[in-house]
Amino acid sequence: MNIDKFKEMKNRIEEVVRILLRDDRENINKVDQLIKDMAPLLSDMVTHLLQLKQNGVDIPIEIVMTQMENLKNSYANKDMVLLADVLQYEIGDTIDFYIEILKEIG
Repeated sequence: MNIDKFKEMKNRIEEVVRILLRDDRENINKVDQLIKDMAPLLSDMVTHLLQLKQNGVDIPIEIVMTQMENLKNSYANKDMVLLADVLQYEIGDTIDFYIEILKEIG
């Protein structure tokens, strides 16, 4: 996995969270684009985390899966405040966690 892709995604998440919290309607298209771009990256991350867990690495996969579900639901329901929270505090933290794992395993 490419750490730089995840770092870039984290930066984009921070930008989108600011857009959501400011209710910036002019840039709301960036929210849709982020979700579209994030989907394959998050899918790859979850697949890799599941492989690591199967190989004995202590990964809180249930928490990660719950966070993915929270992201899906908040986006589907167009709950922009909840979406901002999920992106910032759940998905962002999970990406940070995953970046650290990638650094450790080389």
